[in-house]
Parts: sequence; C-alpha cells; structure tokens
Amino acid sequence: MAHTDKYLLQVLVRMLDDERNDIYLHVDKKWKEFSPSFLSVVHANLYILDKRIDARWGHANLIEVEYNLFEEAYRRGGYLYYHLLSGVDLPIKSQDYIHRFFYEHQGTEFVSYWDPHQPNYDAKLKISRYYLFMKYEKISWRLPSILIAKCRELLGRILPQRKAEYEYKKGSQWISITGRAVSMLLEHRPFVQRRAKYTRAGDEIFLQTLLWEYMHDSLHVYKGTYDRAAMREVRWAPYANSPDTYTMKDKDFLLASDMLFARKFSSEVDREIIDFIQKEFAK
Repeated sequence: MAHTDKYLLQVLVRMLDDERNDIYLHVDKKWKEFSPSFLSVVHANLYILDKRIDARWGHANLIEVEYNLFEEAYRRGGYLYYHLLSGVDLPIKSQDYIHRFFYEHQGTEFVSYWDPHQPNYDAKLKISRYYLFMKYEKISWRLPSILIAKCRELLGRILPQRKAEYEYKKGSQWISITGRAVSMLLEHRPFVQRRAKYTRAGDEIFLQTLLWEYMHDSLHVYKGTYDRAAMREVRWAPYANSPDTYTMKDKDFLLASDMLFARKFSSEVDREIIDFIQKEFAK
C-alpha cells in the first residue's frame, strides 16, 4: 500500500524482486504523479491494481484497499504466505533468509496485538460508536478539522451504540499470514465492509479480531513490543502518534534486529539509510 516517496518505493520493489515472489501494489489515488514506469522488475511478477482508492487515515476505505490486495493475490493463488507491507517499509533480511524463515514456520500467522488477553476498550469504543466524517480526520485546515471532530464526537455520543459481534481486538495492520487465513478473511469480507462503515481505524481492528476468533491457535506469540509478533521492527517514541523514521544513526540497531521487515523510512528524511539497507540485504 503506497501513497508517496517514489525513490523508497523503487528500492522496496527492487528488494522484493525475487523469482519466488509476486508483488501486488495499490497506489493511493492522491499520488497524482505516480506512473507505472517508475517501477520495473526482472524476476518477480508485479501487478499494479487498476482501482486506485483515495485512502484516508482511520477511514473504512483502508480496509477496502487491504481486501482488494488480498483478493487479487488469492485469486492467482499458490502462495505460502501473504505479506501486507506499506510503501515506507523495507525488508531487513535477505530474501533467502525471509523465505527460509516462513518455510520453517509455515502454518503460523504473524499478526500483532495490543494486550490480546485483556479487554481492549479502545477497540470496542471505535467499533461501538458511529464515527462520521472520517474522510476529514486529518485535513490541513485546522479550524474546520476541529469543528468536524467536535461534531463527530457529539454525534457519536448521541447516536445509539452498535452491537459488538465479537470480542474486538486491535493491532497493527501490517501482517504476514497464510493462504488459509486469507481465505477466511475473504469469506468474511461482506460482513467486514458492512460493519466497518462509520468506525474509526477499523483497519487496526477487524482483521485482528477475525484472526483471533478463527485462527487463534495458529497465531505467533511474541513477548515484547507488539509489532514484533508480526516480525516488524517498528520503534515508537513515548506518546507518539506515528512510528519513528529511521536514519543512519539507527544502522546498528537495524542490523542487530531479529525482525524481517522494518518501518518506517523516508527518502526525504534520510536516503542514505535506504541505500545502506538495500546494499546490506541485497540477494
């Protein structure tokens, strides 16, 4: 799922360009300058989704993007694992290492959860209330943004609570799952897309919930930072709203990591670390 940063996306595709991989790409509709000519592959197959969606933070259309990617990949079929990556991720292991890892752990679902054994009140709140106007959640105009948020909060309190069909769970949307798990998620697509309307950040809730409900015994258990259950190296500053962006200062930290993917990177912040990762973990 890419929305910006041509240089970083080119590096990511180049690092995934392996005969054992197929790459499915959704490019956000807001990226007006994007062209398929930006990208080329030698060994992998690259499929760029025709339907481009204007995906917004917290909006249900993020789930639609995820489902479109999973559905297109599953339709072609035959994959041991399906990895949902963002356009600001990079692998921090070689393709040989990554393929060997998932071959040795086949059948395990690599999904992150926030305190999965405790009731998640944040997830329940974001599912049980009606969250309207999420398309305008992070617009740049400060005053309208505040007014819309106030109206949404008021309406959320006035409108009736919605039924909780499951014990809802929450975690990062970036996951590595088996074909069996993808099949289950696709079976529940009509329910998810209907129920996700007018929720907040449902992309961090619905897939986690269904995988916990139906694939619980296959989930990877990792004691520590929740992203690491999905084999992602993601670093958060205290009380931050988004992960840190890695720079060359983090070189040794990333080299020492036992994770398979890391996020996030930016060519505008530090292109050198991107080039370093590409060179270090080239096939």
